[in-house]
Amino acid sequence: MTLIAAIETAGLIFACSAAMLIFCSREILDKDARLFMFITASAIALSHFASANDWLHGYAITGWGNVFNNLIPIFWALGGYSWLQVEKSRELERLKLRATDTYTAMTESQRQLRTLINNVNGMVYRCKNDPQWTAEFVSDQCKNLTGYEPDELVDNRKVSYAEIIHPDDRDYVWETVQEAIRLKRPFELLYRIRTASGKIKQVWEQGIGIYGNNADLLALEGFVQDRTLLYQLSEKVQQQDTYDRVTGLYNTKAFNEHLAQSMRTNVGKDVAHALLLLDLDRFTVLNDSCGLTAGDDLLHLTAKTIRKSVRMDDHVARLGGDKFAILLENCPFDKALKIAEKIRKDIESLEYEWGGKRFYPTVSGGLAVIDDMTADGGELLNRANDYCRVAKELGRNRIAHHEEEEVSTKLSQRRDELVGVSMINHAFRFDRFHLCYQPILPIASDDHSLRFEILLRMEDEIGEVVPPSFFIPVAENYGLADRMDRWVLDRVLTWLEKNSALLTSLKHCSINLSGQSLGKTETMGFIADRLNASYVPAEKICFEITETAAIADFNAATKFIRTLREIGCTFALDDFGSGLSSFAYLKGLDVDYLKIDGQFVRDMAADRVDYETVMAINRIGKTTGKKTIAEFVENEKSVDLLREIGVDYGQGYFFARPRRLEELLKEL
Repeated sequence: MTLIAAIETAGLIFACSAAMLIFCSREILDKDARLFMFITASAIALSHFASANDWLHGYAITGWGNVFNNLIPIFWALGGYSWLQVEKSRELERLKLRATDTYTAMTESQRQLRTLINNVNGMVYRCKNDPQWTAEFVSDQCKNLTGYEPDELVDNRKVSYAEIIHPDDRDYVWETVQEAIRLKRPFELLYRIRTASGKIKQVWEQGIGIYGNNADLLALEGFVQDRTLLYQLSEKVQQQDTYDRVTGLYNTKAFNEHLAQSMRTNVGKDVAHALLLLDLDRFTVLNDSCGLTAGDDLLHLTAKTIRKSVRMDDHVARLGGDKFAILLENCPFDKALKIAEKIRKDIESLEYEWGGKRFYPTVSGGLAVIDDMTADGGELLNRANDYCRVAKELGRNRIAHHEEEEVSTKLSQRRDELVGVSMINHAFRFDRFHLCYQPILPIASDDHSLRFEILLRMEDEIGEVVPPSFFIPVAENYGLADRMDRWVLDRVLTWLEKNSALLTSLKHCSINLSGQSLGKTETMGFIADRLNASYVPAEKICFEITETAAIADFNAATKFIRTLREIGCTFALDDFGSGLSSFAYLKGLDVDYLKIDGQFVRDMAADRVDYETVMAINRIGKTTGKKTIAEFVENEKSVDLLREIGVDYGQGYFFARPRRLEELLKEL
């Protein structure tokens, strides 16, 4: 019974252990794992069964114990082998899962990269370094850029990329890329392509050579982007910054740059350059009788005539108003004079008709030679302008130059201006300037706030007042005007600060600024700093700029006005109407007042044309939202007409003559 009990006990343990392990693991383990569990359970059972050997020694069947003892290692070995197989299977499963995850991640990365490449704003490519630029890969943006499908470009199936490049740019592209390859550097270039529809596009390309282990070139990879719109915008901005809007010629800024370059090339070299300055004679007659459009049309016709008369490489510009400049490079004086006379005769032969009226334009000109004695472009322009003014004084429709005796005589008179320069410098040094004011009074306006214009006066050595008509042009011609502007602003603000009680009733104190100040960033900075440092509100200061100065450098004028308006200043366009062709610029000048040129106001009661001109200027001023001020109001009849027209304010001897600024307090 003991032997039987032992065997039954071992069998029961073996069966229960195996059954329990297999049953419990069948849902969560694979076949190899269950086999391992079974063998292990068997080994455990046999171990327990072998313990029954102690009882078997007392029986005849003792050999069974030895059998069981020999089976135990075998089952343990089988169990160990099964465990290794299970671990191997599990490791394979883990490797399979990792490989699947890696493949999935790689597939996702490839998808993201493909999406990025195909949606980037430009064509990504890989191509061979051959004359056809044979494409091995191009992104989907190839269609938007070139008009061809990617498959049509790959392997040159329908067209090669070399054929798409503009014929005039192919050599440039090839040479640039080959040089970059030679230096083993990235390349970057701009060129044109012709799309499938025949459209020309400006493109930008950036690429690099791909090299193998042996430093041999495998392919080129890069990116091509459409820059057509950016190129067109850049061209437009450059054109606006370089060319005059009315005539299409160079503007003042561009011409000065060419002139400065010519001056530099002339230094120390036997090179002949000449400058021709032309001024249309009696141009205001056309403007006065036919209007601004006719004036602009004649300016355009004059520019076209000049271009036909000069050489291809000559630089032609409109300097503002009715004044033109031609830079004749590598041109001796005799040849330059022949060109100048041809231009004069070609313009003289024009017959211009507008609105049933015929006009026969002529020009006066000044021809100056660039030589070693010429200091800079400004001096050369002044000299040519002097000749031009002499030509007008001598009867117009002629070219004045240094070899004419009567011109020389006239110029000697202008040397008197040098005396004026000396007087101005002495006035600065010995404080011989003083300020006057002239009130600006309402005509059609019901605003009776205090307004006045500051007028600068200069005294000579004996205390006599020098006419402004003498010293102000001298200051402008010799670069002293902006210094005067600074002096006036500083003195006016100082006076207002000392008489701050006046600020309550003061609406505007008008201060004149020269064209030199408009073109100098330093002067603009001085004005802004001085106003910011003063407790006089910037709103109380109105700067007057002349129409001619504003048009001479339109971009500088608009920047100047915009900068000072931001701190509160107001602006008036002075002498408006003296160059009516500038109406085309009026919309671009952010000014508050138009001061109608006194030459039209003075005789408007007796001259119908002057009356119509004043009325037209006032109407345009009101249309553009600007107040109007009439200058040189000298009689009551003019006041009545100005009120009838609707001019807001007036200024002139009829109201009051200029008085010293100190007397303003007594008047109030």
